[in-house]
Amino acid sequence: MINLHFLYKPLTGLILILFFHTSILHAQQVADTSNGIKAPIDSIFDKSILSQFVPTAFGKVVPKKELLASISTVSGEKLRHFNTPTLSNTFFGQMAGLHVSQSAGTPGNNDNPGLFVRGRQTFQDNSVLVLVDGFETNYNTLMPDEIESVSVLKDAGALALYGMDAANGAILITTKRGAVSPKTQIGFNSRVGIHQATVLPKLLGNGDYATLYNEALISDGKSITQGYFSSDSVVAYFNNGEQPYLYPDVQWYDEMLKPTAISQDYSLTFSGGKRDARYFVALGYANYGGLYNNTDPDRSLNSNYKLERYNVRANFDVNITKFLSSSVNFRGTIVNKKSPNANEGTIWRNMALFNPYPVRTPEGKWGGTQGYSANPAALVLQQGYLSNNERTADINVKLAGDLGGLVSGLRAFGQVNFSNSFFDNFNKTRGYAYDELIPRPDLIVPGQTPPGVIPYDKITRGNTDLNFAISQPAGTQFNRTNILTGFEYDHSFGASTLYASAMYFQELFRAQGSEMPFAKQGVMGRLTYDYNKKYFAEFGYSYAGSESFAPGNRFGFFPSLSAGWVLTNEDFLTNNSIIKFLKLRASTGLLGNDRSGNSGRFIYNQFYLGSGTYFLGNNLGINGPMFREGNLANPGATWEKAYRTNFGIDAQLFKGLSISLDYFFENRDDIFISPLGFIPGIVGANYNNVNRGKTKSNGGEIELMYQAKAGKVEWYINGNISVAKNEIVDIAEPARLDEYLYAKGNPINQPFILEAIGYFNDVNEINNSPRQLFGNVQPGDVKYKDQNGDGFIDDNDRIPMGKTALPEVMYAFGGGLEFSGFDFAFFFQGAGGRSVSLLDNGNVVPFLNGGVKPSQWIKDNYWTPERGNNALFPRLTTEPNDNNYRASSLWQRNGSFLRLRNLEVGYTLPVNALRKLRMNNLRFFANANNLFSIDKMDEMELDPEIMNQFVHPVLKSFNFGFTLKF
Repeated sequence: MINLHFLYKPLTGLILILFFHTSILHAQQVADTSNGIKAPIDSIFDKSILSQFVPTAFGKVVPKKELLASISTVSGEKLRHFNTPTLSNTFFGQMAGLHVSQSAGTPGNNDNPGLFVRGRQTFQDNSVLVLVDGFETNYNTLMPDEIESVSVLKDAGALALYGMDAANGAILITTKRGAVSPKTQIGFNSRVGIHQATVLPKLLGNGDYATLYNEALISDGKSITQGYFSSDSVVAYFNNGEQPYLYPDVQWYDEMLKPTAISQDYSLTFSGGKRDARYFVALGYANYGGLYNNTDPDRSLNSNYKLERYNVRANFDVNITKFLSSSVNFRGTIVNKKSPNANEGTIWRNMALFNPYPVRTPEGKWGGTQGYSANPAALVLQQGYLSNNERTADINVKLAGDLGGLVSGLRAFGQVNFSNSFFDNFNKTRGYAYDELIPRPDLIVPGQTPPGVIPYDKITRGNTDLNFAISQPAGTQFNRTNILTGFEYDHSFGASTLYASAMYFQELFRAQGSEMPFAKQGVMGRLTYDYNKKYFAEFGYSYAGSESFAPGNRFGFFPSLSAGWVLTNEDFLTNNSIIKFLKLRASTGLLGNDRSGNSGRFIYNQFYLGSGTYFLGNNLGINGPMFREGNLANPGATWEKAYRTNFGIDAQLFKGLSISLDYFFENRDDIFISPLGFIPGIVGANYNNVNRGKTKSNGGEIELMYQAKAGKVEWYINGNISVAKNEIVDIAEPARLDEYLYAKGNPINQPFILEAIGYFNDVNEINNSPRQLFGNVQPGDVKYKDQNGDGFIDDNDRIPMGKTALPEVMYAFGGGLEFSGFDFAFFFQGAGGRSVSLLDNGNVVPFLNGGVKPSQWIKDNYWTPERGNNALFPRLTTEPNDNNYRASSLWQRNGSFLRLRNLEVGYTLPVNALRKLRMNNLRFFANANNLFSIDKMDEMELDPEIMNQFVHPVLKSFNFGFTLKF
């Protein structure tokens, strides 16, 4: 039976909206009698790259054709093509220069991706500054329908005003605002999604596990009687399935997971107003279900994963008087999440491990054994649930005064922003008991014991108390208060235009508890000049300070210079039939990063830490407190300094081709590193990080789009590619025995690995080869190359090989068309210049780490004397093996991939049909996200981006919905 309950909310909302809209129309007596008027249809097409309007840091929105900075922008409408509750998961491939990397896939839980602007440039915190309408907040819970645009700021000209927060790049999220309209514009979006795992591990069953385990025991020189599968009959039982309770082979992914999970999300927006008062209001609801099977829908005993999110956004712009205006932004978000009361990593890990027990025993009790007690089904269904609540509220008030009566073009403003985030949880938990069934074949009595029956002992283990314990710890709260005030001057003098700004900024961030607040302060501004829209120049600056450093060493000056030349406004390119627009631009400047790494805060202070007590007195009855010296103070600590230069070209060629190109390079110094590498241990102290590191980086981006029309068919293709490389210039390394061991000259996090040259095939080969110092080796173990020729294989034989896990190349491309109301679009995103290892997260270490199951590839390719060097996997072993499971070329793989991120088809109703319903636009659509990936992971069923079979996989989704506008 099909459950239609999930349709209740969108249908109810649609009925209410239709009724509300019809009432408004009758009240206003609005009628359209013109046969020539068409309903406005939202095109699937991007605007041309050069027709965009781009927000700038603490400044005005600038036409892309006049922009000097390197900024890539995507509209909020494009983000709606991706069905995810986590906003940053809609950024994949959307903006050139932004690297997005995912590490897990639970919606709204552990699926927050890493964000990098132009790759990695520091050994420490490389996180990107993300701002919503100019200020930091919890941005991932925003919905696309409240977003006007998302922009990534990449060069010094775009970033200088952020001072010490600028060096790692920034993302500006701009929310929608109301526009003058004769009537209220109402929009409603509805979507239902069906979600599936993109990939699940395909691991061998318990029978193959038992067979290969015994092979591994023999390889270790042991007898199978010493192992868990102590006889051939035990192995046979696991293989043939005749004893499903004593020797089971549970398909845990089938047992634990449903084929699909359902999501639904809706949004309702109102926009409009007159010249003196404009508004944009958005309401949203989203509901994402989980993949766990057999859970209690009433959540009295347990819970599937579930996320519910409520959004409200209200942006108002009011002209209070002729000279005074105000804008007020309010945003509120509530996120409620429920999940099993067990660590999610533990659940997914245990589904991939060897479990020698049934889900339940014949008596209906949970199965388990003393050595394998984490029954995945019991973890989900028996231990209660955890409920998390997150609340975010932002309020932003701005007053602006037009001082044109004093100085033409002068404007003053003041702005206060307050953001509050609160997190708490409700924990309903209990332990669980399980029955261990111990086979007793020794009790079989011939002629009395029924055929096929094996007696067994039963031992109940674990917690037999079925009562729940309820806890609700105190919540955690974060408050951020910002003040921004200043002046702007914007005036034209004949063919010249001058824009100038000067602002004061202050931020106080308070975390829960006794932790000292975080504080920032600074002044910033810019001076921009253009002559006849032909020659442009800009000076940007900030003088910014942070409480992270010692008094007298807290403030720094961060300037930038930018210039641009629009060649098509010169006489020699006017009316050119090929080059419709051509602009050259360049920028250079100094940016900062005040994140000091893992040493903690206030590293300029010397702290003394409690270190137990000392007993004093004749009877040792007096306890004297003792203290020890903490990390040595670093009073000269300062911020990282990034000197960045950018060259760019923006062009429009022929009729429909627009291109934007950038090349950049950066030198960064004063990077924080640990001094343990160059201070002798004999000093006997602990240290804070010091400013000794240096790197350099370079790369470029290309964005392009081509639009055309053939008859009634409109079509487009677009794409972008980003290349970012880095190199360590100085990391204060100790002396190395060989030049190839130095990190200097290599990328940050460059893998240094051993070069595998085959396997030892017999004892003679072992005796006649350099001695490997990672434990005793035997035939079937990996053989490595002696790089320095000293006759030993140790860590000094590691060489830089392959790429880092962070891609050097990120790219995306897509296209679409429209014809007679139908539209179609596709979007691919990929990564290249990346290396990964099959050893990552312990994916290929069979029998170890809790009983990792082998894959078919391991079964088909492990070393045997017959396979010799044709083997692709070393000999099987049941023991930890530092020699074989060591970072080497044997395990390194090309981590490049290409993923179909979106495929969509839609239909917009004809104008005449809409007019009868008093609608402006009604579009139905169906799309799919993350349909498939093309990669190099042939050995295992692994997501090439995550490289971890022990976490919740990324989801693909099939989505259906409609967009309605009045």
